[in-house]
Amino acid sequence: MKKFIRRIILFFVVFLLFFISVAKFDNVARCQNKNDNIQKLVCMQNFDSLDILFLGNSYCYSGINPTYFDSVGIKTYNLGVATAGANYCSVLANDYLKSVQKKPKSVFILVSPMTLSERTDDAMNNPIYRYTNHPLSVEEYMFLYSHDLIKSYPKIMARSFSRTFVNLYVHFTSKKNYCDNEENKMFTSKGFISSSNKANLKEELKTNHFFSHLRNNKFDTLRAKKLLDLALALESKNIKVVFYELPSNKLYSFFNSAYLHDYASFVTKLKQNHNFIFVNLNLNNDYYRDQDHLNADGAGIVCRDMIKQIKNNKELSELYFH
Repeated sequence: MKKFIRRIILFFVVFLLFFISVAKFDNVARCQNKNDNIQKLVCMQNFDSLDILFLGNSYCYSGINPTYFDSVGIKTYNLGVATAGANYCSVLANDYLKSVQKKPKSVFILVSPMTLSERTDDAMNNPIYRYTNHPLSVEEYMFLYSHDLIKSYPKIMARSFSRTFVNLYVHFTSKKNYCDNEENKMFTSKGFISSSNKANLKEELKTNHFFSHLRNNKFDTLRAKKLLDLALALESKNIKVVFYELPSNKLYSFFNSAYLHDYASFVTKLKQNHNFIFVNLNLNNDYYRDQDHLNADGAGIVCRDMIKQIKNNKELSELYFH
């Protein structure tokens, strides 16, 4: 009986090791992946010696167009990635610093009600830590950034396991190579993901259900602390940290009043201790692509306003223009 049990245990151990080993190849098609978020990761090392590295979620990649900053002599790169909250911003910042020769003068970190919500850092559906220049394993990501993921570990590994076979096929059959800058559109746009769509009620009604659960969110002080810890870590490397908030269309309406109160208190504290740029513009639907993302026209207006605020900020102006 004992011998049989040992064989059963050995079988499961061997199977588990095989399962985990195969899952490690879930990022094998990194250079063939069509996803814009991943394409910007594979070319970011080409943007060295920056004045500003922009971090944030999809509001960042849809709202910050480096072309406008280039026009006034500010070198930038948009490293906004879908669902990025405090954890992913830390992953992105650390990977960028390892990938370039010279650190940026400053890092701009996006804040919004969504940044600190439960919808951030989606390790299941958007495991960007696996596609960085210095990829993290699921185990490393959990240990360094998100201990509570242990509850979802089996599901995440199962997803990685199945993704491996798809990505192996793509890797060996695709003729694309987005690690080649000539094929990577994110190299040309410097991480900006443009859209000419305009928000309209008909389309919003189709997607409002994605935001409905935000009504029950409670403000997460741990996520807020992680964002502050990231700022301290960057400042310890002599990198100026600036927090920024972009205009939103209907995002605030999806959160409850208690959450918004706590968020406002957090922002007030940020303003007391850090440089903070708030683009406080009342834009109509023509400047948004949906409920909460700017379109290309909106991004243009926002970027011009940010540049104006930078020029009017003596500390930042001296950092970039002198």
